[in-house]
Amino acid sequence: MQLTTAGLQLHIGGQIEIQNQQEEYLYRGDIKEAKVENNELHIILAWCAKGEGYPPFPNRWIKVNNIPEYAAGLQIYSVKDIGPGREGGSRILLESAITNEVVTLFPRDGSKLEISRVEEPELVPKSPLKLKIFSTPPGSAPEGIRKDWVGLEIPVPTQEEVDQHPPSGRGLGTENEGGFSVLREDAIAALIKNEKLDAASFWASLPLGRFLLFSRECSGLVSPDGPGYSQEELLEYARIAFGYQGKFDLEVIETLFDKAKLGRHPVLNDNKRYFIEIYA
Repeated sequence: MQLTTAGLQLHIGGQIEIQNQQEEYLYRGDIKEAKVENNELHIILAWCAKGEGYPPFPNRWIKVNNIPEYAAGLQIYSVKDIGPGREGGSRILLESAITNEVVTLFPRDGSKLEISRVEEPELVPKSPLKLKIFSTPPGSAPEGIRKDWVGLEIPVPTQEEVDQHPPSGRGLGTENEGGFSVLREDAIAALIKNEKLDAASFWASLPLGRFLLFSRECSGLVSPDGPGYSQEELLEYARIAFGYQGKFDLEVIETLFDKAKLGRHPVLNDNKRYFIEIYA
């Protein structure tokens, strides 16, 4: 089956379901716009929800923010009409052995997840720290896409957020290994806020995990109302502030927190975990 923009019109007002058992995610939302362009499927969502508890089955649906659109390269997806379900007209099924995604497009009179069943996400306290991108990150993404990160500030995830969304270990290349990690949805939100929409769509469409990595050579931590600090600058600042001239290891860091109240230092913003991750 060949997917076309004209053929998608019956599905505008319907819903899309995106599932991946390997990556353990299930999304569903209303289709606002749909088109095929340059052999890519592009769907703009009116709203989107994630199925918590999947796999095997979702036990609740949580609203997801900062999802600009769903995009899929049709060269790696098989497409077929699987006919009507229990209600409504024909459904379109897309499957990829590369991304392990199974995508179902429901017509406007087909099966629907009612938005009344969708819960607002619980507010997780954000770290006051942000990661600022100072130069173009390395990587295999197009250079223009990577350049769009420069100047952006992205929230650093808290331990609660890491616990909620454990890293999958799946990434795009190894050039940024050992760098700072941020939630992909926060990074995409920063792109959208700064009108970097092409880059936002690019990163939203890739079959990656919940986190993106940025090399320490191109980025640094930023305090809420202060300048950006590279790893070396933070280390030097800690040496000056606390008078410690030896090597930082986990035991030393714990001692500093106990004796020098390091966790309440304004540069480190009540977040011992980041000091341990950076210097241990």
